[in-house]
Amino acid sequence: MGADGAVLGLAQARAIEEKLAPRGVKLRTDVDLLAEVWKDRPDLPTIPVYEHDAAFAPVSRREKLAMLREEMKRVGADWHLISTLDDIAWLTNLRGADVLYNPVYVAHALIGLHEAKLFVAEVKVPVDLRARYWATGLRSFRTRMQAPRSHNWRRAQHCCSIRGA
Repeated sequence: MGADGAVLGLAQARAIEEKLAPRGVKLRTDVDLLAEVWKDRPDLPTIPVYEHDAAFAPVSRREKLAMLREEMKRVGADWHLISTLDDIAWLTNLRGADVLYNPVYVAHALIGLHEAKLFVAEVKVPVDLRARYWATGLRSFRTRMQAPRSHNWRRAQHCCSIRGA
């Protein structure tokens, strides 16, 4: 069975695998069959993200990460994967324009007890924003993470690592 791994959650994938295993069926999440038949499929937006003005974000990214990490410790979690766009925008104090009438951007965040990683298309993070965040502990690097679609922006994923924030 095939499913688009870019949108299938880990818990969902594991549940599906458990149901399929007794029947000898394997789940593949490394393919996007729609890309094969939807030839004129549009790219996701590449509009750059921007900082949420501090006047409207009284809690800093650093404080939000600290609160999240305290909750992670309380429940015994070492890592927390976030795919909900509004949660990512709130946590990072970044905004975007990928969804009409909603200031979010397409990304995933992986939060650890000592570091955090924001996976976002490289073209969406302006150089000046990257430089400002580097000054506050944000580190970025290319990642091998590839989405199944063949569009260039999906091949050039970008990961920002928020260390000690």
